This record gives sequence, structure tokens and C-alpha cells, in this order.
Amino acid sequence: MIRENTEGLYAGLDFHGLHSDTLGEGLWEAVREHPNAARSGPEGSSVTLRLQTSFGIDRLLRYGFAYARAHGHGRLTLADKPNVLRHSSNHLRERLEEIAADFPDVESEILNVDAVALWMVRRPERFGVVVAENMFGDILSDLGAGVMGGLGLASSGNIGDHGSYFEPVHGSAPGMAGQGRANPTAMLLTVAQLLDHLELPLPAAELRAAVHAVVRAGSTVTYDLGGTASTSAAAAAVRRQLSSGAPESGDATDVVERLSRLDTASVSDALDSMSLRGVLPGVSARVPGARTAGVAYTVSYRPVDPADTSFRNAANYLDEVPPGSFVVVDNGGSTECTNWGSLLTALARSRGVRGTAVHGSARDIAEVRGTGYPLFSTAVSMVSGKNRVELAGTGQELDIHGTRVRPGDIVVADDNGVLVVPAEHAAEVADRAERVERTESAISEAVSGGLRLDQARAAFGYARPWDGPPARTSL
Repeated sequence: MIRENTEGLYAGLDFHGLHSDTLGEGLWEAVREHPNAARSGPEGSSVTLRLQTSFGIDRLLRYGFAYARAHGHGRLTLADKPNVLRHSSNHLRERLEEIAADFPDVESEILNVDAVALWMVRRPERFGVVVAENMFGDILSDLGAGVMGGLGLASSGNIGDHGSYFEPVHGSAPGMAGQGRANPTAMLLTVAQLLDHLELPLPAAELRAAVHAVVRAGSTVTYDLGGTASTSAAAAAVRRQLSSGAPESGDATDVVERLSRLDTASVSDALDSMSLRGVLPGVSARVPGARTAGVAYTVSYRPVDPADTSFRNAANYLDEVPPGSFVVVDNGGSTECTNWGSLLTALARSRGVRGTAVHGSARDIAEVRGTGYPLFSTAVSMVSGKNRVELAGTGQELDIHGTRVRPGDIVVADDNGVLVVPAEHAAEVADRAERVERTESAISEAVSGGLRLDQARAAFGYARPWDGPPARTSL
């Protein structure tokens, strides 16, 4: 639910006593012919103006379309009252039609706000992104909170041109202060929304997935969700869920984050320096610019008899993948069917999965790119795998063209490709890769300062960059 927050009926153009000033007198002239106003007179009449400007409308709609595209929603619904507020709603319609032309991949519509309210209750899945002017959006957002389970689950963000702030829809909830019973879910989901805004989608997805897992389990939830847990107990359950999806050691978690910031070329140099094989040959990036690292969750497929057309539910394993994982799928490099697509991408993102590498084919690439999800595969195809393969197993060691992938290893991926770092060597690989990047940065800086390339390479130990550059005083 995306609402405009500076205009509409909340713009403050609200008047009572319509001859008290120049504007009031003008408003009286506009309404005096109404029979009720004529009976009441200017002192007994009040008027509120609904302000809608092209600037405010365009900003609202462009944000809504961009949000729909980025989050894989195929429809944007503009909720208004076009059969009653005909001129201002027509203004909205005109701006919608013009801006929708810039987003041909997102379907758009304009519906009566009362109908939207009805169908949000009856069939909320009918909608993707709903946008509305200020007051209608205010009402529908609270309705949406009720549909999803109450204000204890509802997060919000206020996005401005020069600054933004985030808060649960319930605000600070002073009426519950000191009781220890408030549901922390809305606050945690608000933090996830803030992380998304700060372009930190992976920790956001991990936090959101942990919250969803705790709420779905229902064993440690607050009274409003049918449980008996206190605020602190419910929050602690989310913290435990987050921890369960990461390596047991805090140091290991730090290593994953360090590797996620490194270029795979540097990690590859580090692996080579330790005589470790890590590259997944032929597995290429399908989402340009994606860089990630996560703990390997291994999946293998096997072909089935083509005469057996029964549905195999081959991808249901994804329900069990913990947050922080990187899914590695081995289908023998086959291009005869696909093993990943937009539906699995949406589920993986919601569960906090950090990326997927498929030794085989993927599909729905345009949709996956729209989400920014890190996807890597051997090939791209459109042929379904529903009755062509079945799940052979999860949590098993894979051998992909001589590269071992074991559950718990760390997978690092970017535009260059995909690398597997053995868990027991991850800290040393990260150390060496960081020294490689520092060395190459020092060489680049020296060359920019006028040094010959061969001199800079010799000065900073380019032959063994994982040893790190010597002190600058050597120059």
C-alpha cells in the first residue's frame, strides 16, 4: 500500500465560516447554491479542498510502478473514486495513463476505493501494489493491517526527496508501555523495510524470513496472534531463528560477510595460492551487478521416465532452506529442462536465501532480473522440469566438473561467476583475498601517480599479492 502523504484532503485546506477571509468568501460563492449551504449560511458551512498536483501524483505513481517492478508484482491498482470525484479523479487517470507507458511490464488499473476495500477483505491476493491519495491510502493501509493480522504486524516507511523515516504503523504504542505484551513483529519488519531502503536487501530478507518463520510456527507469539509470549520472548525467538540459518561460529558469519564484499577474481587468486579448486565451470551470472555470498545448501536432481507425466514436486525442498543459504542445484548441466524460475525466486527472497547457482538451466530471466536476486546458471531455457526430473536429495556433497560443493561451504558469486570456498579454509581465503585487493589498489594508485607498471608491480609484490603490499615508504 503506497499513499501520497503531502496532498489530498490532508493538505490542510480546511475551512469553517465561509466569509471570514478572502478565501472563505470565494468558497462561499462556490457552494452557496447547494440547498444545504443555502439553509445553513456561511457561518454554518465548512469546506475541505482535495489538493492534487501533477508533481505529487507523478511522484506517487512512479514510485509505485518502480516498487511493483522491483518486487515482482505484475499489477498496480490506483484506488480512488472516479465515479464521484470526476475531475480530480480524471486528473489521476490522465497521469496514470501517461506514466504507465514507461512501465509496460506492469499492468495498471483504476478502481473505486470502496470496491478495493471490499476485495482487500474478500480476495487480498487479487492485488499487487495499491496506490492512493492521502486519505484513501490512510484508510486502506489500516484495513490492510487488519487483513494481515493487526497493527502488531504492520510496518511503514515515509519516503521523502531528501530524507526518510520508518516506524511501525502503530507508532510508539504508549498505551502498552510497561506491560511486556506488545508484539515486536511490526518493529522488526520496519527494520527490514529500512534495510531495503538502505540497499541492504540480503540482511533485510534474512530478518523478514526469520520473522515469518516464528509467526508461522506460532509457538512463541504474543497474545494478539493467539499466543502467550512476552515482547522479549517473541523477539528472542526471531533472534534464534536468525542464528539457526547462519554458521554456528560468530567468526564464520563474519567471514561470509567479508567474502560477500570481495571480487571473485580476488577470491580465486586466494584459492589458487592455497592450491584449492573452487570455480563452478560454465555457471554464469544471469542478473548483472549481483554480488553475494552464502552458506551452501546443496540440491541434486535426477531424470525420470518421460512416459511418467506425474508432477514430482521437485522444488519443494525450498521450504526447508534456512536464511543465509546459497542454493547450489546440480542437474548435471542439463539444458533439457529448467530447475529455477520466478516462483522459486520469490520464495527464496522471502526466506532470506542469498543466491542460487544452477548446474543446469534457469528460466523467467527478465522477471528474476527485475527482483535483483543473484541467480547463476549454466544455461537459459523455457522447458519445464515438472515431469522431467525429480529430487535426488539435499544436503549431499556435489561434484561439479571436479569442484566439490559440500553443505556448509561458502559460495561467493558475482558477474565473474561462482566460487566455492571450503568452510575450513574460509577465514584464510578471506584474509588472502583482502590482501590481494589491497595490493592491486596500491599498484593502481602508484601507476596513477606516475610510476611505471613494472615498477609498481615489483614494489608491491604483484607476484604474490596475497602476502600483502609492503609499506609505502619502500617507494
